[in-house]
Amino acid sequence: MANIIKRAAFKLMEKTLAEHANVLDVRTWNPASMVEIDLSLPTVDMDKWKTIPRLKCKVDEFEYRDYTPAW
Repeated sequence: MANIIKRAAFKLMEKTLAEHANVLDVRTWNPASMVEIDLSLPTVDMDKWKTIPRLKCKVDEFEYRDYTPAW
């Protein structure tokens, strides 16, 4: 029962917050824990950003990671 509620909550969150991005390239830096990801965010107007946001990216079911745009 709890898993059904959790899945429904995540689906609702995804529908309200989701923006689509296209991964253009992925590079691993030394140390290997640093990964650079080039994204295309076609629906995002970065000129309106007043601060640098954290992008929450879905990496698996119920698992998200925060990324910070650097450029």
